[in-house]
Amino acid sequence: MKTFLPKLLIAFLLLFFLLGGVLGIWKTTKDFPLANESLSWPTTEGVVLKSKVWRGPGKRKHRITYEYSVNQRTYTSHDVGFVAKVFGDSARKKRDRYPVGKKVRVYYSTEDPNIAVLEPGVKWVGFISAGLISIFFTFIGGLGIFKLFKN
Repeated sequence: MKTFLPKLLIAFLLLFFLLGGVLGIWKTTKDFPLANESLSWPTTEGVVLKSKVWRGPGKRKHRITYEYSVNQRTYTSHDVGFVAKVFGDSARKKRDRYPVGKKVRVYYSTEDPNIAVLEPGVKWVGFISAGLISIFFTFIGGLGIFKLFKN
């Protein structure tokens, strides 16, 4: 029983790494085409409703809420850009760039106007970093589980 419990805990930790890595790879590959397409999306005027910063685990986080209209229907979004929540400017810089009441240019998908960003395009550093970190987590988790159960 003494050796089983640590092995089980290690297996759960490795499974967490594996699932986190796979989720990261899925999210990165899902967002990459949208980020690239967003450069040619139409735009509409929007307005910032909320702009706040709070301290999260280990760093400050931002949340920008903006409203925009497409075909006489009003939408609300929080997405500044793709991969913006993980990499990019500091939370305070984002808040300062998008104060409450500011009129903004909103890039929206013609296929689904719910998908919109304020900063279109691919942020290469963010995508490459997110992809490499996700691959690393997947590799460590998969290799660890394989070695753990091989013995």
